[in-house]
Amino acid sequence: MLLVTLFLSALASSASVPVDDSRIVGGEMAIYGDHPYICSLQQGSGSRWSHICGSVIWSNRSVVTAAHCVDFARPEELRVVCGEHRLDRPDLYQVTRHVAQIIVHPAYSYWSDGFPNDIAVLHLSDQLTFNDHVKSYELASTGSFLGQSCVLSGWGKLSGNEGGANTLKKVSMEKISNEDCARRWINVRGAKINAGHICFFESGKSACSGDSGGPVRCGNVITGITSWGSSDCGAYYPSVYTRVSEFHGWLTSVAGPQLSGSSSTFSSCSSSSSSSSSSSSSSSSSSSSSSSSSSSSSSSSSSSSSSSSSSSSSSSSNSSCSS
Repeated sequence: MLLVTLFLSALASSASVPVDDSRIVGGEMAIYGDHPYICSLQQGSGSRWSHICGSVIWSNRSVVTAAHCVDFARPEELRVVCGEHRLDRPDLYQVTRHVAQIIVHPAYSYWSDGFPNDIAVLHLSDQLTFNDHVKSYELASTGSFLGQSCVLSGWGKLSGNEGGANTLKKVSMEKISNEDCARRWINVRGAKINAGHICFFESGKSACSGDSGGPVRCGNVITGITSWGSSDCGAYYPSVYTRVSEFHGWLTSVAGPQLSGSSSTFSSCSSSSSSSSSSSSSSSSSSSSSSSSSSSSSSSSSSSSSSSSSSSSSSSSNSSCSS
């Protein structure tokens, strides 16, 4: 099986890679406006723009996504569409902005087990105009969230054999401990769980290709960015996300303080036990480029992105409660 990052692209059969080609597995259609913090990250070719990954609003000038979604790209090839619900036609409140700068975490490694430090910041060409369908939610700076039912959202595949979703989908899954997550991935080569990961698992449900870079929300707090999973999007392995609390210090250093784009108050994270910083390898990342073949399960990551077009700040990650 292969591990893959969950970025929207052609996936190899069984191996672990980043999540990208599929829609959320076992989910349902989202209600327009219920997920105002998610944006579609799109790549242009001529006059055509295609969804490759999700992204999350940090402020009116920056969004956060998975590093594997952008480490292959140039800023001029990318744009984000926020307030989008359907990919095939404009939505009433959507806001489109081009990418001016890509900053990939300096310790990100596509070739290391577990795709460690799979996070990037995109600075936008112009400020986002916030409205009821386009606004930021708090990205966690601490918190365990163990046992909570959290909401994953994205335009990824509905299964490993289908194309991407046209309409935004959502699914609720339980946050499990990193120890439980590592145990479930133990027989898959390259599927390494570290403190920079946060895992979700529920039988019959999974993130899939095309979901990479998108958010998972626990309560009113964004806790993770979709990173990798099983290449066939089989719902028998946990979905692995980048734990944003481990990188909150780095995000602030390269993107400035987080800006609230709504009247809703940022909620504090629940729970506590501090955890060490994030660099460690993770098993799969979904990216349109190569996915590594592994002995047993596959994981896909949402996308591999271009090396940072600008210098990134040092990776001082905040420690957070991990479990």
